[in-house]
Amino acid sequence: MFANRRIWLAYLIVFVGSACTLIIELIAGRIMAPYIGVSLYTWTSIIGIVLAGMSLGNYLGGLLADRRASRDTLALLFLAAGVASLAILVVTELVAAAPVRLSLLPRIVLYTAAIFFLPSLVLGMISPVVVKLALADLGRTGNIVGTIYAFSTVGSIVGTFLTGFWLISWLGTRTIVWLVAGTLFLMGLLIGGFRRPGDRRALLLSLLGAALLLWLAAGERLGQPLWRIAEWLASPTRLAVLLGPVVLLAAGWISPRAVRTAAPLAIAAFALVGLGWSAGGYRAPCQAESDYFCIQVLESTADGRPARALMLDRLVHSFVVPEDPTVLGYGYERAYAALTKAHAAGRPALDTLFIGGGGYTFPRYIEAVYPRATVDVLEIDPAVTETTYERLGLSRTTRIRSFNHDARSFLIAWDDPKRYDIIYGDAFNDLSIPYHLTTVEFSRIVAARLKPDGIYLANVIDRLEGGEFLKAYANTLRQVFPHVYILARGADAQPFDRNTYVLLAGRAPLDRAQLAAATAAEPDHARPLPLPAERLDAYLRSGRALTLTDDFAPVDQLLAALFVERGN
Repeated sequence: MFANRRIWLAYLIVFVGSACTLIIELIAGRIMAPYIGVSLYTWTSIIGIVLAGMSLGNYLGGLLADRRASRDTLALLFLAAGVASLAILVVTELVAAAPVRLSLLPRIVLYTAAIFFLPSLVLGMISPVVVKLALADLGRTGNIVGTIYAFSTVGSIVGTFLTGFWLISWLGTRTIVWLVAGTLFLMGLLIGGFRRPGDRRALLLSLLGAALLLWLAAGERLGQPLWRIAEWLASPTRLAVLLGPVVLLAAGWISPRAVRTAAPLAIAAFALVGLGWSAGGYRAPCQAESDYFCIQVLESTADGRPARALMLDRLVHSFVVPEDPTVLGYGYERAYAALTKAHAAGRPALDTLFIGGGGYTFPRYIEAVYPRATVDVLEIDPAVTETTYERLGLSRTTRIRSFNHDARSFLIAWDDPKRYDIIYGDAFNDLSIPYHLTTVEFSRIVAARLKPDGIYLANVIDRLEGGEFLKAYANTLRQVFPHVYILARGADAQPFDRNTYVLLAGRAPLDRAQLAAATAAEPDHARPLPLPAERLDAYLRSGRALTLTDDFAPVDQLLAALFVERGN
């Protein structure tokens, strides 16, 4: 197929195949985030599963190349890869609805394998067939194979940068799946050639039929009946898309002419999924899909009042009552409020900085309760900030200043000499913790931004006994701040339960009398109480007394016990 003057076709084919593989690998993290979150374990599973699929695909592709290396075989592989890529949409919907009773770690591996193994396997079969077809001159084997691998690697690089810097922002993950599947399908059609007039007529009729079906589904009058048909065909559609790649590969193994029927079958699979798509199926569970999060705003209640919940990926980040910013839905926010009240006593105004904005629940509280306070927020995702304006009641004329940057890099580069009375850490969300905000080096950056008597507050979800991250983070803060406290609200201090704790760090000791006065009206179970000094010292010395640094911050491993126990 690839004569010397057309060897560039081989390079182009492996370039496109490898680019599509890396695009799928990169969007895998965003596709999985609403269901299993984003962590080291998520990316470990994605990379491992994709590599396993490619490895097996390389092996099977080599066997297929020795058996039936031909233009038709290569075309069939691309058609199968297109259907397998499209299956990502179908399997993701099935996985999301499946009642899997597993703890989080095995669930991450299972979900990743179910969704991404088959596309990786089929894409991995392409290169061995291309190499076989390109080796017409054995005297140039090394040069040809080396150049094929080089173009394959360049395709991977282009796919990586294209996806990370542009595609996710522009299109969103599900549209990218369609783009990849369509590209692979088109490559299959171009390579297949369909040289016989009968084959071309069948292909053209299939394409026209699918286009007409999708055009009718997009209309208002005929769309509704077709959407109902799509619902009736949901199970056959899933079966066709899931078995389609396997059937196409088996047919190609048996007969070199299978590509003639493969194209119409692939078109049918695309049409069925497209019909379901037009009816609203196979979509991301997001109201907005940003570079960082799958963003949803859900109707909820807080203190018995209508509220809205901001959901980032799989975790509820904030509860907000848009009409009343003084309502606080989380216990750690109430603890923040009590500690703020104690620290604000006797001060004419407060200068505050928030590391993480989320739903802006507590920044809005500070703005409402302390009219003379300044409020600066470092929120990495501009789409989250825009959501708070659009859906969560943050006024466009607020005096809250928002900076949409990573907190650490921003504070390093920021030339404003402003110092703060209180810096609030609100970037740690359940099992999703940006490790670069937990280290000694970052704590020094925070300390440099505090006034001499300023305090740093951070919330951590862990166990007091048996959990390791809380202890390691408190020890880390102690390397920078002379005074560090762990506070819990009443019964939340139960040592073996997973709870939210507040850490307070500063250069001056906590004024316990001021804290008692600030919480005098609170019931005992709601008061934030620091661990007694003796108990805190003994706790921090027990077990592994780790300190987190930029060179050593195994945050996900320290939270591993919580990952293991987390079920549905």
